[in-house]
Amino acid sequence: MDLKEYAKKVEWLCIDYDWIYGHQCVDLIKHYAQNVLWVKLWSFWGSAKNGWDNTYNTFPASQFEKITDKSRFQVWDIIFWDRWEHGHVAIITKTFGNWAFEVIEQNVWNWDWKWADDCVKLSVYPNYNDVLWVYRFKGKMSQEMEEKLSKAQELWIFNWKDLDKPASRAEVALMCLRIFELMFEKIEK
Repeated sequence: MDLKEYAKKVEWLCIDYDWIYGHQCVDLIKHYAQNVLWVKLWSFWGSAKNGWDNTYNTFPASQFEKITDKSRFQVWDIIFWDRWEHGHVAIITKTFGNWAFEVIEQNVWNWDWKWADDCVKLSVYPNYNDVLWVYRFKGKMSQEMEEKLSKAQELWIFNWKDLDKPASRAEVALMCLRIFELMFEKIEK
């Protein structure tokens, strides 16, 4: 799944990945890592500050590159700010040279008093103030995982609405229909 597809699927959802502290920015990053990068960020919990210093090897050097040069930031990077009490983290979805960028983020104060700040949304930042650095995924999905993903997509095993939950009954029913179709195709041949 590419980043545009992912952003479209999760925008305006409230993702509580770890069931702790409600819908936090870290929850979105863990969900993104699992569903787009196909990696688990096991030790990334609590606030963004717990992730940016990489104390618990959340972003291992074998899979992630830490980049501090803001002119090198790009789409897909996980960006960290030193703002507010607990910091902030998001995913870069677009860059506008060295001066502005768009992210998909969750739990950002937007002053609308409707509490929509907990939900996932696209935001544009006019500058890199308070930005610390990004972590860029440099790993690659294993051949085995690519084959499993391809097979699952062929059989419609995914829960397309909520990517980190099992398939719904309707999706399982569609999957069963697809399996029967495949079986009858082979019998007819």
